[in-house]
Amino acid sequence: MEKGGIFLIKVSYSDLGSMFFSTVKPIQLEEVYDYISKNENIQEAVVLWTCNRFEIYFYPGSYDSVQFFDEFLKGKVYKYSVIHGEDAIRHLFLVSAGLDSMVLGENEILGQVKEAWMISQKKGYSGTNMNQVFRKAIEVGKKVRTLHGFNKIKRSVASEAIEFIDSKEEILIIGAGKLGTQIAKMLKEKGLNFSISNRTEIKGKNLAKELNVDFVDFDVKKWANFHTIIIAASSNGYLIKKEDIVKGKVQKIIDLSFPPSVDPELSNKVELVNMERLSSISEINNKRREALAREALKTVEEEYLKFITNLNEREKQKIIKKFVTYTDNILNEELEIFSKEIPREYMLEVEMGIKATRNKILGPLIQALKNTADIKSSSLLSELERVLDEQLSKSKVEKVKEVKGN
Repeated sequence: MEKGGIFLIKVSYSDLGSMFFSTVKPIQLEEVYDYISKNENIQEAVVLWTCNRFEIYFYPGSYDSVQFFDEFLKGKVYKYSVIHGEDAIRHLFLVSAGLDSMVLGENEILGQVKEAWMISQKKGYSGTNMNQVFRKAIEVGKKVRTLHGFNKIKRSVASEAIEFIDSKEEILIIGAGKLGTQIAKMLKEKGLNFSISNRTEIKGKNLAKELNVDFVDFDVKKWANFHTIIIAASSNGYLIKKEDIVKGKVQKIIDLSFPPSVDPELSNKVELVNMERLSSISEINNKRREALAREALKTVEEEYLKFITNLNEREKQKIIKKFVTYTDNILNEELEIFSKEIPREYMLEVEMGIKATRNKILGPLIQALKNTADIKSSSLLSELERVLDEQLSKSKVEKVKEVKGN
């Protein structure tokens, strides 16, 4: 990898701004990848976009590329952070393991990481670097869940939300996207009765038909007839206002949108569970799982260190090989010149002497490379590797010309 290696643009759910969608549509991902395609310097990229996370992993990382993404994000997010090199890889491992989620130990994120990688592959943006990092991240996510029981704890935003629902309540789910579908299937598994409403009627009716439940028109007046409303749909403004349910039966609203889709003044009228409240509840529940998470974190750190060590060793060997190849080329060129002027019986000694001198010069340099902790973050080594690549490429071109000339 070049200097800095992989870079990461990271936006958390609380900073998503207008980019927040309870359901991320394919067209939204297309917009990001279309923008990335305008930058010729970005060779690889993976976009991880869920209902509460937006991350762009890209390679090679540079200040110019960060500025490029800054133009795209202006007005869309409140703020973002930039993580680069080995820290970006470590972050991805933590995400895949469910240790960087609002709900600690979340299982859905592992599938979302895998899906993001697959989409990148289909678009031709996942090359050697992204493939090795994401493949390992998924391995780490699986290992953490197997070793520490996270695979047995079905925790997610959806699962936390339905903890507020009683079996006797009349329930309406607004939204038939990924999150709404996930909640609907959970309620179905629990044997609860519910109905579905969706802005796009055909999509909502298809989900209702699949789950054998009623479909309700996208009309707030009809929503007011339910005891509990779960909102898993995005909106430019409030979907439900205080006056909408004054005469209705609504007693509880679970709003999984950010920004909120429900007028906060409704908290005086009904029990309102929004992302802010859900986050604080998740934090309390997370404390109960912290012991488990600490053990999981150890596993992630161990796997991360092994991966980085192996990655560094491969990078070191790659540069060392280039040094040896480059000096071999020079050595052979000089020997060819000497062979024309020095008697043949002395050439073996000359060759041994030149090689010995070369090895003595290269020895300290190779040892220094082996001792370097993070070879990818050194600007000197990056420039040295670039020059070596340039010289080796030049040497190949000259040899081709020489062959053609003969």
